[in-house]
Amino acid sequence: MVQQRFLSRVMSAMKDYFFSAIKLSGLAGLVYCTSGFDLQAQALENCNFTIEGVVLDEHDTIPLAYTTIFLPTLQKGTITDETGKFYFYGICSGYYPIRIEHLGSETIIDTLYVPTSKTLIFSMEHHTEVLKEITVTASKLASTFTQSAVALQGIALSRLRGQSLGATLENIAGVQTLKTGPTISKPIIHGLHSDRILVLNNGVRQEGQQWGIEHAPEIDPFVADQLTVVKGAAAVQYGADAMGGVVLVQPAALPQQTGVQGAIYAVGISNGRQGIFSSKLEGALKVLPQLAWRVNGTFEKQEDAKAPT
Repeated sequence: MVQQRFLSRVMSAMKDYFFSAIKLSGLAGLVYCTSGFDLQAQALENCNFTIEGVVLDEHDTIPLAYTTIFLPTLQKGTITDETGKFYFYGICSGYYPIRIEHLGSETIIDTLYVPTSKTLIFSMEHHTEVLKEITVTASKLASTFTQSAVALQGIALSRLRGQSLGATLENIAGVQTLKTGPTISKPIIHGLHSDRILVLNNGVRQEGQQWGIEHAPEIDPFVADQLTVVKGAAAVQYGADAMGGVVLVQPAALPQQTGVQGAIYAVGISNGRQGIFSSKLEGALKVLPQLAWRVNGTFEKQEDAKAPT
């Protein structure tokens, strides 16, 4: 009898505990669902705000276009339009740091609160940095020839005064002469001569040697301050007819200082009783310093040459 009463009480207690647990679980689920719906509704409600602002020049309130606006927390950025305005859409409520940058202005870092009912106005001190003038001066590098270029000048050229142009060029390695008698000679470069060799006298083409076998370059060697022979592929830059090479007859530059100066050459050759006299006179005018002048003259006389027997 006692056991039956004890079992009945235990069963009643377990029944009450079971129903109490079910009620508590249902209440907790209801609270959880209600809280979830409330949070979702709150999130949907508070993330539809818009940030609107304008960036102006601090001095004259001119809109600053193409200003960069950045919200580091949201990793969102934009730039201002031509009126200086910018917009951010779909922003949740809260505090956000904002970074504003514009070329020629100091960066602005500020904090804003969302929502806000007014247009944000940012003023930036915009100024132009005028750099000092920089002058770069350089000298042009002398053009280098692709292949071989050999020059006669200075003392080496002075020792050859009195010879014809062809005979003078014969002292350059790789240059031979085609002679017709003791005074007529034309240069041979790489086995080519006449119309295959281009002669430039102070930049002017001299083509007398192309007329015939007995026609040598009619150039007075005394006018040259430097004789240059260009051989190889580099000669093509002077013309397609310079297949053998180019002979450059280069006078000295005209004087730039005022005054008069000159030079005299006298050459005597025993064979044929040949005598050569050449002089040069040049100067610049004081009243016209940009104007310079030069006069060259050569006198040559020769009798019959003799060959040894």
